[in-house]
This record gives sequence, structure tokens and C-alpha cells, in this order.
Amino acid sequence: WAGVRPGVPPGAEVEKIVDVYDFADGRLAYSYPVRNAQMEARTQHNPLSCLTDDDLEGLAVLYPDCGDYALSGAVCHKQSMHIGLVRVGVYVLFPALVSLLLVVCFSSIVHQFERRERKRMQKSG
Repeated sequence: WAGVRPGVPPGAEVEKIVDVYDFADGRLAYSYPVRNAQMEARTQHNPLSCLTDDDLEGLAVLYPDCGDYALSGAVCHKQSMHIGLVRVGVYVLFPALVSLLLVVCFSSIVHQFERRERKRMQKSG
């Protein structure tokens, strides 16, 4: 822990400045810079799914790895899952097809009933 220092390292990209207010006084207590990090982003609905440099630094501090294969930079393997197409199919196309099938079935039933009634009326009249 001797090498751990508070704050953002020099030259690091700062995402935002977070203001912390003293609710008793209603005044700004202090501000601090925040770097983009996956561990921070999970609680704030950030759509990132890869570890950032800040995450790797935090993990290296908590779990030091001095081996030959230690991660020193962010590695992100993104895979296109096309989940949007599946959602459109499930939530739009499938109900539309079921509705269309029901309309065609009901229409066929009504047409059959009308034909039968027309034949019955022709026989009686």
C-alpha cells in the first residue's frame, strides 16, 4: 500500500468532477475528479462492458500480480450478439404474426357461417 496515492494520476483522462455537498449547511463541501471505471459505472447504468485502465489499476492495488502474464493494459473483446434483432422478433414480429393468424381464422369462421346462412336462406325462400 506504500505506492497508493489519493486522487487521479497526472496525465489521466478525467471524466467528470463530482461535487459533494454538506447537507447540514447546504454548501459545497468538496469536489474531486472521477475517472471512467467499470467498477464505478455498474452503479450508474453506464453501458460499458470492458475494464478500463482505472479498473486495472484498482485491481492491481488490491490483488498484485507479479507474474509474466499480468495484465498491464485494458483488453476488450467485443462480440456482436445482435440481441436487438431477437428482441424485435420476440416483441414485434411474433405478436404480429399471431394476431394475423387469429384474424385470418376468425375471418374464415365468419365467411363459413355466412355461406351456410346464405344456403339456408336460399332453401327456405
